[in-house]
Amino acid sequence: MQYDELRRHYRESLLRRVQEQGFGRSKMHLLEALLRLRQAACHPGLLDPKRVGDPSAKLDLLMEQLADLREEGHPALVFSQFTSLLAVVRSRLDSEGVKYAYLDGATRNRQACVDAFQTITNARCF
Repeated sequence: MQYDELRRHYRESLLRRVQEQGFGRSKMHLLEALLRLRQAACHPGLLDPKRVGDPSAKLDLLMEQLADLREEGHPALVFSQFTSLLAVVRSRLDSEGVKYAYLDGATRNRQACVDAFQTITNARCF
């Protein structure tokens, strides 16, 4: 729903901008549109922090898959370009009482995080 609305908005505004200013002058707007659509596809809270608690099919599926992996005793690595998405995932893991190790660009002692993931039996999510 929101994704489709956003896609429609950017499609119309980009077509109009390209007609008026040409493709070369519209590249930054095109990149912004792609970024926003990627964020919307991940979780609505990435576009609007007030919507962090909203449902997300992608997040729900990830949580189901992580639960399956934990049940089977397999570790899981979760990657995202968006640290804001990782924050949403962390919040869900915390609310479900799941142990995990976490690392992002702001992490100082990276090796300690890796060691925790590799040695702590119940932290099977990184």
